[in-house]
Amino acid sequence: MASNDQMYKVGETKGKVQEKTGQMVDEVKDKAGEAKGAASEKKQEVKERAGEAKENTGNYLSETAEAAKQKASETVEQVKSMAQGAADAVKHTLGLDGDANANAKPSGTAGKN
Repeated sequence: MASNDQMYKVGETKGKVQEKTGQMVDEVKDKAGEAKGAASEKKQEVKERAGEAKENTGNYLSETAEAAKQKASETVEQVKSMAQGAADAVKHTLGLDGDANANAKPSGTAGKN
């Protein structure tokens, strides 16, 4: 059988182990809490950055769409101008431009060579 001294040492060691285990559990809980807080902060930061990126993307797309719309409008005006110029040239060639005297041969010159 174990002596009283041995039983005392076993109890003392058991108490020390329990105390050390409690300290380690508390440290782990503290570290876990810190990690959870840091993760929460990072999550919020990422969320904010994602919102900013979304806003910036929306602004960029809006600006790009407006620039494309402006360019398309300019192109349409150029095409209209070219079409009008072509129509005027055809009318002039056919003598339908209202300036009939400019295309007509002077009288008395027909048939003379």
